[in-house]
Amino acid sequence: MVKKGFISVIIPVYNGAKTIKGCLEALYNNSYKNFECIVIDDCSKDDSVEIAKQFPSRVLRLEKNSGPAKARNFGASNARGDILFFVDSDVLLLPNALNEVIGSFKKEPSIAAVVGIYDKEPANGGFFADYMALRKFSDFMDSKKKYFSFIGGACSAVKKEVFFEFGGFPEKYRGADIEDYVLGYNIGSRYRILFNPKLRGKHYMPTFKSCLKNYFKRASMWFMVFLRRRRFDTGAATAARGISSISTLLALLSLILSLFYNVFIWFLLFFISIFFYTNRNFYLMVIKKKGFGFLIPSIFVNFILFMSISFGVLYSIVVYPFKKA
Repeated sequence: MVKKGFISVIIPVYNGAKTIKGCLEALYNNSYKNFECIVIDDCSKDDSVEIAKQFPSRVLRLEKNSGPAKARNFGASNARGDILFFVDSDVLLLPNALNEVIGSFKKEPSIAAVVGIYDKEPANGGFFADYMALRKFSDFMDSKKKYFSFIGGACSAVKKEVFFEFGGFPEKYRGADIEDYVLGYNIGSRYRILFNPKLRGKHYMPTFKSCLKNYFKRASMWFMVFLRRRRFDTGAATAARGISSISTLLALLSLILSLFYNVFIWFLLFFISIFFYTNRNFYLMVIKKKGFGFLIPSIFVNFILFMSISFGVLYSIVVYPFKKA
């Protein structure tokens, strides 16, 4: 039986022993109490299940390791609420998060989903974690759009009837890939998806190495979808980010050619200028929050990550004709 105004918080976990306790502590620290929590274990090999059972949650287990899309869908099929709130096991919700979810649907009853945002302070420490938190926060806030074209599996809520209308998260994506984007595109084709910047969670940011790999992988997958949709997002994968990614690749090419032809130095300066311009709001935020000392390494890391995205897009361009065949 579906309960009206009742939130089912769905948390997939795979080997998340280091973060799941903090995730659940933050959830149960929320002031809004009309909710249930369903933790879906994707065949973890650590103590994730034992830790989750220390809390008043329902802990379900998949028969085999299947990825977050399958785990979320399984949790949704066992949910009692009419609102499905998807939270990753490495996200620490702020104390008002559930109030923001329920308030969004009450304020705008016609919306199908509400998208949250990572807080500008990460759950873990270190330069790269601080950089990523500001980068992701800036990506969302720069859009200045009330409605988004996608949802995020890490901190988004969807009406249950709408979720099943579109078949849930596409399970052909086995990793933490673009399954949330694709579902969001499907929902956004018929309904509105509200962006609520007050709905936040602190995220345990990945390492630089894993982020490089993930950016390449997600960019190649996303571009395949882009070639079919032929439009950018309102939010993360915007036209500005696309231009920024292309500028890093062209800057690298110009740098190589400038070793043989001096004229390409001007091209190099031009493309670097474009890169700085398209990232200007992020750099201003970095200066405001962290100072100039933080800005210098941020520029370098930012360039490398956007180059990873551009290489991912290049890869998808090469393989796209074979995928179509």
